[in-house]
Amino acid sequence: MTSQRILLTADPELPVPPKLYGGIERIIDLLITGLKSRGHTIGLVAHKDSIAKCDRLFPWWGARSQDKIDMMRNTYTLWQAIREFQPDLVHSYLINNLEEACNAVTILDQINRINCRQRVEQCFSASVIVNKYEELYSHLLNNNNYFPIKSRSQPAGLECDSSLF
Repeated sequence: MTSQRILLTADPELPVPPKLYGGIERIIDLLITGLKSRGHTIGLVAHKDSIAKCDRLFPWWGARSQDKIDMMRNTYTLWQAIREFQPDLVHSYLINNLEEACNAVTILDQINRINCRQRVEQCFSASVIVNKYEELYSHLLNNNNYFPIKSRSQPAGLECDSSLF
């Protein structure tokens, strides 16, 4: 994959990497490190205390993802980050809604811990994660199956081959 400008986003509540807990924030930090090691330029829109080794940090203006005023502030922050960073691709990890997160927590007791650990070891090492995302980015950019940042000629939406994962 040729070198790309990739803008990643994380929820505004926790820094990247997190100080204590924060699984998505840890994955974003691993992804930044892996993608930079492969020559990509990485921007990050995240909590103001983020110390990830990205090329450019754009701190969220609002501190809460579920607050309507902060959501408006953060929409402006993202718009400004895209305008200044000029990414080839924006990869967002924002939670769709609180209900989705709460529903996931309710099934935690149903998870087989041994099978889960084996699956994590097989599929979620830093190199596997970076490989899969780089493959996905390449697929999206080569097939125009995304909402292009620069031309805005495609309708919003993301179509991708689920076999990549």
